[in-house]
Amino acid sequence: MSWFMLFATPLAWAATHDSTLHCPENLHAVGKSTLSERAFVKGIGLEKLASEIAARRERVPEFRFIREEAERRGLQVWLFGGTAAGYAHYVKWDVLRELGDARFQPNRFDYDYTNIYRSTQDLDIVVDGSAQDAKNFEQALKTQFPYFLGSKAAGWEVRSIKEAHADKGGLLGDFGFMNQHSDSNSTGMVELTIPPKRESVIRDIRDFENNKDPAFLKDVDEGRLSLYHSPKHTETPRFKSGQNPPIFYVIRALTKAFQYDLKIEGEDLAILQREINQFNPTRDLSNPDAQRWIEKHGKKLFQHAVDLEYAWNTLEKLGLRKKLISIQNDPQTENSLAWWLSKEPLRSKTVGEETGATAGSLGLTIVAHETKDFLAYESITRSHTGAPNVFESRENIIGEGAMHGEGFYTAVGKKGARGTGITIRFKVDPKAREGTDFILGNAGADGKVTEGTYVIWRNKNAIRVIPESLEMSPVGYFEFLAEGKTIGEDDQALLWKLKRKLDHSITSGRIPEKDVKEIRSIVLAQIKTNAPNRDVVIQEWLQIEGARLKKSSQEIEHLIESLRTKNYQIDPTPLFTRFTELSRGTDLESFVTQDWLPSILKTLKSDIGDRVLERSLFSNNPKIREFGEKVLLERDSKNLKAFIGALKSIQAEGMDAKQWLKSETRTATQVDEKAAYLAMHPELRSILTESEWSLIQPEFEKKSNLLIFEKLWGGSLPTETKSETFQFKAFNFPEGGKKIKLGSPANEANRGEDEAQYEVTLTKSFEMQVTPVTQLQWSLVMGENPSYFKKGGKTLKINGREVEMNPNPPVEMVSWDDAQKYIQKLNETDPKYNYRLPTEAEWEYAVSAGTDTRYSFGSDPKELGGYAWYEANSGGRTHDVASLKPNPNGLYDMHGNVWEWVQDWYGVSRPNAIDPTGPKSGSLRVLRGGGWRNEPHLLRSAQRHFGMMYYHDNAFGFRLVRTPK
Repeated sequence: MSWFMLFATPLAWAATHDSTLHCPENLHAVGKSTLSERAFVKGIGLEKLASEIAARRERVPEFRFIREEAERRGLQVWLFGGTAAGYAHYVKWDVLRELGDARFQPNRFDYDYTNIYRSTQDLDIVVDGSAQDAKNFEQALKTQFPYFLGSKAAGWEVRSIKEAHADKGGLLGDFGFMNQHSDSNSTGMVELTIPPKRESVIRDIRDFENNKDPAFLKDVDEGRLSLYHSPKHTETPRFKSGQNPPIFYVIRALTKAFQYDLKIEGEDLAILQREINQFNPTRDLSNPDAQRWIEKHGKKLFQHAVDLEYAWNTLEKLGLRKKLISIQNDPQTENSLAWWLSKEPLRSKTVGEETGATAGSLGLTIVAHETKDFLAYESITRSHTGAPNVFESRENIIGEGAMHGEGFYTAVGKKGARGTGITIRFKVDPKAREGTDFILGNAGADGKVTEGTYVIWRNKNAIRVIPESLEMSPVGYFEFLAEGKTIGEDDQALLWKLKRKLDHSITSGRIPEKDVKEIRSIVLAQIKTNAPNRDVVIQEWLQIEGARLKKSSQEIEHLIESLRTKNYQIDPTPLFTRFTELSRGTDLESFVTQDWLPSILKTLKSDIGDRVLERSLFSNNPKIREFGEKVLLERDSKNLKAFIGALKSIQAEGMDAKQWLKSETRTATQVDEKAAYLAMHPELRSILTESEWSLIQPEFEKKSNLLIFEKLWGGSLPTETKSETFQFKAFNFPEGGKKIKLGSPANEANRGEDEAQYEVTLTKSFEMQVTPVTQLQWSLVMGENPSYFKKGGKTLKINGREVEMNPNPPVEMVSWDDAQKYIQKLNETDPKYNYRLPTEAEWEYAVSAGTDTRYSFGSDPKELGGYAWYEANSGGRTHDVASLKPNPNGLYDMHGNVWEWVQDWYGVSRPNAIDPTGPKSGSLRVLRGGGWRNEPHLLRSAQRHFGMMYYHDNAFGFRLVRTPK
């Protein structure tokens, strides 16, 4: 990354002026101004700033979600520290823009998360709740917005303002935090929820009880950074352990000053200078943790700076740049601290000096620069004036590689030379002169400038970003995908932003029809050529087209006509609706003979697409059957291969399907094929006798659910996947129902007051999943894995996203609410069954298996280790499901491994009832079964537990029940 800088928020670039503020004697002028000499952004007044910060919170979609989630949980929630500062400064700049400050470009103020923060910046949140509240809330945010974690996925957390958690105290009671050196932009708070009466939206953690104009708000308004130089810093635990020397807070303060364009003046500036002068790397960084911290965070002095030239000059004048380089003194090691701080920024000067040819005379009007990735694309253009915030590429410097001279590399025209397709275009000042403002790298022998000629800039005032180049067009996005480009993990927030805009533009009809057709031609070309990135292009396109189809029924007829005439240039894209037509029996033969269709069907993971394929396999037309078999075999699904085998067996035996199903079953292959056929057609199950069904039932129960997950996966599941996880056990009841006794006997040891015995009658048959839902199953449905115990597993690519998992342990860190979302998606996928959580009565009936003992296998806890993972044998974690013995009903892990959510609200008393579903309302949901960290008595069959429906825990999971649709 030798030619660009990453920084956190959009800042205004300001001109030099003579300072009237105090400045230490050693800060002599070198080029641009320094901390107290710069023309900083003016204020708008405390009352107006506070009002606007509060009023504009709802403009940020992520903030709205945080507020709604917090209110649902009964919590107060604040943005904290750098997160609060970033938002507050952004609001101030927007207000100044509205008041006429022309330096601030309007397109930057859409209140998109990526225009407020770096996409790699973690979100700092504090809650007025317990440590468990903070942990649960943190998990909800991680699930909803993965990019909140920034670059700290392993260590990011929501903190409680009052209650200690792990090794960190509650903020208000944390002596080390409250007494360390800090600054006003590190302690501010902006509440996202509605504060109680007489409390302010804007607070300062160091003066939490004062609701009037906190120092944080004053400093944001005045563009100042105040230092909190604590006399007790040397008494804090982290200072004593060598983990927080004073130079750390100098680096933090300067990073924020460069990031938000803030002045540090008077005594504060003198303190900074004194700490820098006293900094002794050998003494102050003797702790290895301190060395690692400064190596990582010292880079942010440049990485977060909005004006690299200003940051470089300031660090040089303070004497800090060279001191930091000397720590490791390894500027030839790419990405080291010394490497970063040894770089040279592109500098500014008066345009048009000397006598070289002008850009105007050479015909230079627009140049382009291609960045490495989306993050660099956005970062390089952050300055509201459009000035490029970049380093020069220099000769013979590792990671820079200036081939045609030193400077900032661009190319003539609208495309750069790097080859990534992520392009920034700049308007050239016609007065810029060759030799002083720029040089030409590879002009022709006659000196003429043509498309692609390198233009290397040596004056950043000579070019300005063209605002429209800051956004990738919908056509450009699909070109980017079609060319096989990928989007890095650090860029996910920017990707979400881009896709939101694309979806809105296309579905609202705000892009020209010619662009829509151009996108379709790109997609079709991918399909017809079987291009490497085809699947990604198709998936993105299907998402967009799905929304469009709801608005345009004429497109459906257009598609049908184009298919009949084989005119591929005519709108062949609304496949969702077309598949629906085909599943109803319309014109299958003409459709499946298209040479590009198998590629589409192979990537489409929809029930409609499968019905089209199934109809093709039943067709009397050999071409259509061949087509269906080809597509299914390309999916590499064992279940579908068995289904094809069933069709071939029916044809070979000269029978119809019903005759074949009732024919004698002698071999494992016949069992496999009949189970696969019934999995596709469960309605035929009723034609079999009990003895005929008993031979097929075990394999059928595997395949009926396996089919759904293979469809989600698009092929055979990983070889280590346990087949038991896809089995369901049927519980059928006679006419009039079955009366059973639940709860525990009065003399049972460790019995709870909520376990009083009662009678229920179960009349409604159901099937229960033989195991808890696994990490693999959750990931295939939801596209992510929240589990705590996923480390050390494998990484699978699901819907274009890499998901880490251990496939067979139960999913955990899922709330009751999360389970409902999983169930909703699974119900949308399976056309044959409705899924839900079991009622508490169903769950207890299934676990007890007709026994009245402490456990389903008896009352002796010494036998528990053969049936359950619990505190004595778990080793402090979950384990693969179905790895111990099942209960008498054939259900695994009903005791231990994870607590299992059930459907009911919790109530102490449970009256006699028919098919009970628990209380009509409540605040707690029931959990049953016990978990990996629990003592034996908590795994009893009658043991009850409960939790808030949004609670997450690494010992909370669930299993499903299902009934036919």
